[in-house]
Amino acid sequence: MQKKLTAWSGRMPYNKMKSSPHPLIAVIDFVQLLSETLEFNPELYISENNVLWVYYPNSYFVCDDFFTEYGLYMAISKSSVYGGISEFEGGDMTAEISKDEKSLICEKHNVSGKDFEIIRDISLKISLSDQETANEYRKLLDIYDYKKGFLVISRTVFTETLFESFKQESRDTYYRYISLVNGEDHYLNSLTVGQRKNLWLVYFENKQSPLEFDDAFSAIQRNEISAFPWELSLRLALEECGITVSYDNGFYIYDKSGNHIMPDFRSGCAAEKLFIKLIFPNS
Repeated sequence: MQKKLTAWSGRMPYNKMKSSPHPLIAVIDFVQLLSETLEFNPELYISENNVLWVYYPNSYFVCDDFFTEYGLYMAISKSSVYGGISEFEGGDMTAEISKDEKSLICEKHNVSGKDFEIIRDISLKISLSDQETANEYRKLLDIYDYKKGFLVISRTVFTETLFESFKQESRDTYYRYISLVNGEDHYLNSLTVGQRKNLWLVYFENKQSPLEFDDAFSAIQRNEISAFPWELSLRLALEECGITVSYDNGFYIYDKSGNHIMPDFRSGCAAEKLFIKLIFPNS
């Protein structure tokens, strides 16, 4: 790519945070703010040198306004913002906190060296330390949805370390749930159908009942959450496991080897109770 020149440089005041978050946490805050403003989730791409691109197609910002609103997040997250600035030319913006911590040092760059006022189709450029971190972080942001109240995270060494200081819904749930907003939405509503399917697979394949099933059963009874996403994810899990349900001449369940399965609603296993109730609601 062509070498870019500094098209503009200036200082802007900013409001200090009580404590600066980890750069990777600041990226999540940055993504959340942008997604809520634009009202859609970004596309994610990884390029060479472990660079993650968080792309917002059809976005449009006045550069000065962008620095005012998001400059501090750019600085703390150590990310730069790329986008289109004219018919064929692209540009980027950077921000860093001054050494005296009294202002943000903001810059715009492009090939021509001419200042620009508007930037379109922006993408956050996040440089990560290695390929494993880039892949883990891409997975983390890939499940982010600005419309949901919780970030639902698989418990890996990377995520448990990154979110170690964050309050979570419970230490005993299969997934880790990080609240994104101050609201009353039930944490289970933030699960995707695919994540629910994974919970069912834990039950069918490992004979374990994650805590989410206890909460789901009681929340469905109280009409706090919908039963259908759990039914749909159950159907997908049954197909994947080769389990069939027959309603001919009674009610029978068979595993992929043709063996008869006899779940018991009186069981203390919440996954088993929810399984029976969803496939035989009148039980």
